[in-house]
This record gives sequence, structure tokens and C-alpha cells, in this order.
Amino acid sequence: MADCRPRWRKENLIYCPVLVDHYMVPKVHYQKISKTHLVLKAMYCFWKYWNPIWGFYLSKYIYLPLNRYLSKTISSIVTFGVSGALHDLAMGLLGLGWQNFLTIWFVMMGVFMNISKYLDISYSSFGLFIRAVINISSIASCFLLAKLFA
Repeated sequence: MADCRPRWRKENLIYCPVLVDHYMVPKVHYQKISKTHLVLKAMYCFWKYWNPIWGFYLSKYIYLPLNRYLSKTISSIVTFGVSGALHDLAMGLLGLGWQNFLTIWFVMMGVFMNISKYLDISYSSFGLFIRAVINISSIASCFLLAKLFA
């Protein structure tokens, strides 16, 4: 498995304490520029660091409870689906129309991430630009697949 830890320089980090259930949790590192995540060396690394706050809550309330009864693969795909459904719900509540497209797209990304992790696909030997192109292309491919199914 590829090492997912990004190589961040201290000057590119800011620190933010997060309030969770009325107590303080350890500080979360935020990247000033989120596009840095696009150059991580594997797709599952990208999703691990994409949105740490959202990921924390999805992990705590969806993934970990599901993981008690289901495999890690199924639990992560369902977690992606729940995230997509919550995005669809937000779109509907904002008056942008009720849909299920984001749910389908997120499930596709969850499936793709699990396949790439299972096959241990890493592009650490490529330069940063190529890594970004690969990550963006995989997200775009999942988008196009979701368009076919939606």
C-alpha cells in the first residue's frame, strides 16, 4: 500500500481546533489550497485527506458502525453513497431540484476507490502534474459513468 501521508511544509498549514460533542478533539491540519490533495499518490489517499471534517463525521457515524457488520469495502461504498445522498438533500433543500445524481456519482467513486486500493494502484513514480491529471480523470470518469446510470 502507498503511504498516504502528504508531504506538507509547515508554512502551508494552518491549525484549527474542532468542537465535537462538546469537547475538543486534537487539532486538524488544513491545507490552505485544497488542490494539493489532487497530487497524492493513490485515489484512496486523495479521499482520505479531501475533507477532514466531513470525513470525520462520516467515519464516526456511518463507516465505523457499518464496519461492525459489513466488510470494509461495502462499508466504504455505502458511506460514499450516504455522503452523496446528503449532498443531494442539500441541493434539494437549497431549491436546486430533488435528484439522486450525486448519490450515484459518489457510489461510483467509492467503487473506483476500492478497486484501485484492492489492486494497490499507486502513481507515486509520476510527477505532481500527472498525479493531478490521474486523480481528476478518475473523478471525471466516475461522473460520466454516473451520467449514464442517472
